[in-house]
Amino acid sequence: MTVDYSHDDLCDFIAEGNSLVKWCKINGIGYSTIMAHLAKNIEFQDKYARAKEASADYLVDEIIAISDNVTHDVIVNAQGHHVVDGFAAQRARLMVDTRKWVASKMKPKKYGDKLNIGGQDDQPLKTESSLIVSFVAANDVFAAIEPLMVAAHHDNSGT
Repeated sequence: MTVDYSHDDLCDFIAEGNSLVKWCKINGIGYSTIMAHLAKNIEFQDKYARAKEASADYLVDEIIAISDNVTHDVIVNAQGHHVVDGFAAQRARLMVDTRKWVASKMKPKKYGDKLNIGGQDDQPLKTESSLIVSFVAANDVFAAIEPLMVAAHHDNSGT
């Protein structure tokens, strides 16, 4: 059975922040079928990878749109008072947090958390090998000066 679909249409759909699962359901094509096509077609793999990267940027743009949308922030309660709709605020927060998390995984260098792995400027991080070198160097210094220390002790003690 041959499945007919356009790689470009699928990749455009993905680049607009949509999921492959959603595309498969809309088009009646099995997820595993698309995965099999991806495994066999290098050009499709490249297009799909670029679409996934573009999807991260799209999701970040959506974060701004969601954050700026105040349409449902205030509702009229049973007494006729305008009140903040806590449910709408929580839903918007969930939508933003989900998109931030997904974008950080899709493009970690651009949207991921930055980790400072080094030490402070005035106290650089020491690696285990540099500590071993320091220890060995200290032992060498001690071995070199030990006879001098013993001689100085004997000279001072008169023995």
